[in-house]
Amino acid sequence: MRKLLYLLITLYPLLLQAQVVPYFKITEQDGLPSNTIYNLFQDNKGFLWIATENGLTRYNGFQFYTYDNPKVRSRAVSGILQDEKQRLWLHNFFGEVLYVENDSLKKLDSWENYYTSGFPTISSFKDQIFITVPSSFYQYQPDKDTWKTLNINSSTDTKAIHYNHHLVMHNHQVMVCYTIGETTYIKNTSTQEVTQIHRKDEMLSLNVIRLIEFNDQLFLFDYAMEKLFTLENGKAENITDRFKSYLKNVTQMSVLQDTLLAFMGNDGIRLLGKNGFQQQLLPGKQVSSAVFDREGGLWIGTLTEGLFYLPSLSSTIYNKESFKDFSKLAFDPIHRNIFIGNHDGSVSQLTEYGEIIVHHQSDHKTTVQSLFVDTTAQRLLVFSDKLYIYQLPAFKLLKSIRITATKKILRFRDKYVLATSGGLTTLDANTFLPETYITNLRTSAIAYDQKKEILWIGSQKGIAAYDLIKQKENTWTMPGTHYSPGASDIILHGKNVIIGTYNNGVIILDEFNKPKQIAVAEGLPSSHVTALDLHDNQLWVGTDKGVALLDLTNDKVVSIDASKGLASKEVYDLIVNQDRLYITHPQGLQVLPTQVLSNTQQPYLLIQSVTSDNEVLIQPMQGITLNPGSQQLTFQFDVANNLRSHGTTRILYRIKELEQDRWNETTLRFPIANYLSLPSGKFSFEAYAINEDGIKSSKPVVIAINVLSPFWKQTWFILVTFVFITTIIILLLYVRLQRQSRRNREKLQQQNQEQALRIAQLTSIRAQMNPHFIFNTMSLIQGKVLNGLKEEANDQIQYFSSLLRKVLDFSGKETILLHDEIEVLQKYLFIEKSRFDGALNYSITVNEAAKQEMIRIPSLLTQPFVENAIRHGLMHKSGEKILTIDFQLNEDLLTINIKDNGIGRKASGEFNKSRRKDHQSFAVEANQKRIDLLNATRKHHITLTIIDHYNEHNIATGTSVIIQVPLDLGING
Repeated sequence: MRKLLYLLITLYPLLLQAQVVPYFKITEQDGLPSNTIYNLFQDNKGFLWIATENGLTRYNGFQFYTYDNPKVRSRAVSGILQDEKQRLWLHNFFGEVLYVENDSLKKLDSWENYYTSGFPTISSFKDQIFITVPSSFYQYQPDKDTWKTLNINSSTDTKAIHYNHHLVMHNHQVMVCYTIGETTYIKNTSTQEVTQIHRKDEMLSLNVIRLIEFNDQLFLFDYAMEKLFTLENGKAENITDRFKSYLKNVTQMSVLQDTLLAFMGNDGIRLLGKNGFQQQLLPGKQVSSAVFDREGGLWIGTLTEGLFYLPSLSSTIYNKESFKDFSKLAFDPIHRNIFIGNHDGSVSQLTEYGEIIVHHQSDHKTTVQSLFVDTTAQRLLVFSDKLYIYQLPAFKLLKSIRITATKKILRFRDKYVLATSGGLTTLDANTFLPETYITNLRTSAIAYDQKKEILWIGSQKGIAAYDLIKQKENTWTMPGTHYSPGASDIILHGKNVIIGTYNNGVIILDEFNKPKQIAVAEGLPSSHVTALDLHDNQLWVGTDKGVALLDLTNDKVVSIDASKGLASKEVYDLIVNQDRLYITHPQGLQVLPTQVLSNTQQPYLLIQSVTSDNEVLIQPMQGITLNPGSQQLTFQFDVANNLRSHGTTRILYRIKELEQDRWNETTLRFPIANYLSLPSGKFSFEAYAINEDGIKSSKPVVIAINVLSPFWKQTWFILVTFVFITTIIILLLYVRLQRQSRRNREKLQQQNQEQALRIAQLTSIRAQMNPHFIFNTMSLIQGKVLNGLKEEANDQIQYFSSLLRKVLDFSGKETILLHDEIEVLQKYLFIEKSRFDGALNYSITVNEAAKQEMIRIPSLLTQPFVENAIRHGLMHKSGEKILTIDFQLNEDLLTINIKDNGIGRKASGEFNKSRRKDHQSFAVEANQKRIDLLNATRKHHITLTIIDHYNEHNIATGTSVIIQVPLDLGING
């Protein structure tokens, strides 16, 4: 398929008349196989089929797809038609019958057994094909590949019959035209009615007679003899004289849209319709075929110049060969005339129907930059090299005034206001004398608000409102900014001000100057506005890339471009006159109907081909299955029934499961969807088309995709692998569990041994602690006895015996209650106090939380630290000896603080060194070791902190021992 260059191309206004219907020309340079065209046909899907000298081609509005078959003996083809099964039938110039099926050109081989000579005439009726050649008339059934020779005449001498033509009418009656001797017969094979034309009455040719049905009437056309007959009720009436001007140089006659007769030949095409409609197109061209597409466009094939496309017959253009280049427009609403300024300085005056009244030539040859019709004084103001003021209708020059370049003119009261490159100035409308400058801005647009007495001024630097009463100018800026867009045109509509800008599209200000912007995002072809005009609530916007129609009631925008007949993108100026839109552009003056017909035809999306890793897939519409590891999947689209869009048809597509609500977009210029390395799984590919007016295809194309998993991801492999792995895992788990069980037994045995060892160590420590305490206590009692304090010794013995019973009882226990620990301390401190002759003051405090709880702690945990405080801290201190023991329970933490005001650890150490070099505190060592052993089996460890206290002279003032015991909930809970 060869790519056609986009048809926003050269308009060819080459006709000699002033007005022509604009058209686009398509030739071999654009992809057409040949400039010689014999036949045009639009199929049921909406493709345009073109039979050319160099083969059959299909056209979608942007690209050509040419069909070929190496078996055929001639590429030149004609006579395209479509049967009920969507097959296309045609013949080539060698007499072979061809057909297109499954997007492939095929040759009807069995026809070789019946063909003799001449060009076949082919028609279709239900499941049958009728073919005539000069010698025979055949009926063919494609599905069975069977032939039947039809005997139309009872004459036994079949060789005497010459078949001219046949036709299947809309009521399915088959009409056959044949000649025997000097008589031509037209026979209705259904009713057996026969009409005869004798050569002695009417001279007819043999090979160029055609039957034509139009408005339920049957015609016979002999283009060689330039004769036309009506056939009715068994009679033939020669109506040649009525159509004599149409039949001259005509070689083809056909019916278009069931409403028009088309006469085609060496002088273009003439259309004849109801109510006296007639129109000649492409005079001087050798036209061979024509067809209206469903979107309203007319396609005309020629024998030498290729294909012509006319988007609308309602549009006309004044070619620049006749009128040079047009620039500016003005409308006279009273006389309904159109004034047109030209690039050569001349001015033309046309009626509202486009008829030229006056063409006023100028000597200065300078482009007309502005036009203004003063309906009050019946004047025309024109600026080119000067400002010229003419009296209408005589075009009498009243005054010429030298002034700077003027872009816009208006009148209010008795003044003319001119927007010039030197600023905004006024002239007296009676004397034409200049009056005042309102602003020195280089202005390009003005509008007068009579109700508010405000002049709206537009320039390249921005927009301003000039209050004529206050004589004050206010610059308008976009809200929230200091930016004022440059304005090319300004018009008023009710309470609104409509501004065309150079770069910001159309801005509409309401009565409070609040803006609403219409730009490319809202549908304008460009944001560079060149001209504005208003009719009712319809705003016409000219830009550098086309025209747009903005409905001010709903802000709906319709774009007008080549697809709707616009002959050039760039718009110089435009005005609206009732149902006509006048536009000046580089191709001249064009007139379009203001009723813009949207393209309501639904595009028809097709999948042209699907490839996977460069391999074409067969019948992809039935579903696609991709092997594991497929790297690329490519869809190629085609769109029918959208010839008018010239390739701008949008194509949206997605894989639903992968892309969810996100649609990808492309156009016919690149009709490809490409996916790389799809994951395994089942998916749905969806696609649909949208034409230039937003009409969607009737339903999306849906293709099922199944990407196979690699064999290691498929069910059978996964199942086998699962069973195998499960078996291995079970075996490994069994072995591991056996090993773990053995290790657990060994570990448990080791833990039991370690626990037994720790218990033995704790018991041993307690066994060491108890004799040590007893020794110290017995020494105290002995001292009492030796000193003759028998009663005190007796009391001491009683306290000691009670204390000893407690100690012996607690020695075999891991933990004891807190109040038992405190009772032991009280008895012990009572004994110790007597040793100091009352100089030892002690106190034991317990907070309420600790009193209320049944708290268990390791047995005899505090006594060794109390003993250590007395013997090493307080014993060597002179003066008052104070010992405090405090028990505080805070949540699950018991804090024990043992504090003395002794000589401190440093002084005690020095003292002990002087007494015994090998002296060590057995109690502290033993208890620290005991705590370490206890912590080995506890989740939350017991902590021991010893703090030395000093005064400001750095002299020791005592020691604090802080024991923090996290409560074991299993024991204390």
